[in-house]
Amino acid sequence: MKLKSKFTGFLIFSISITLLACNTDKISLSTNNEICSNVANKNFDKIIPIMNSHLQDLERNDENALEKFENWLNSISCVTNATIRCNSCMFSAPPQSAMSAVFTSQGQDIEMTIHILMAEKLQVVRIFKMN
Repeated sequence: MKLKSKFTGFLIFSISITLLACNTDKISLSTNNEICSNVANKNFDKIIPIMNSHLQDLERNDENALEKFENWLNSISCVTNATIRCNSCMFSAPPQSAMSAVFTSQGQDIEMTIHILMAEKLQVVRIFKMN
């Protein structure tokens, strides 16, 4: 009986750890709704602090941080596609990267460019409509 109880406890613990590990790049429902609400109202500047909050949660000097940010953006329900266009290609101190993101609002796609400062902690510095 004790062995069955220990096994059940271990199984529950293992499943919990696995589920937590799988959800590290997932977006919370409230964050998703806040971003998509601002997209629907075309308030793209208001999503910059939300993006930066997520970027602050990433490890310092994580060489995969830009890819993790891309994956996080792609997990947002109103983002059709987010793609890294260039990594550290804009000459500034520190350099900047560019991403394109296609947002869907009221059945229409809006293609935006996101500039990211490649500092010790990544930071979105601007988001603007593609020409």
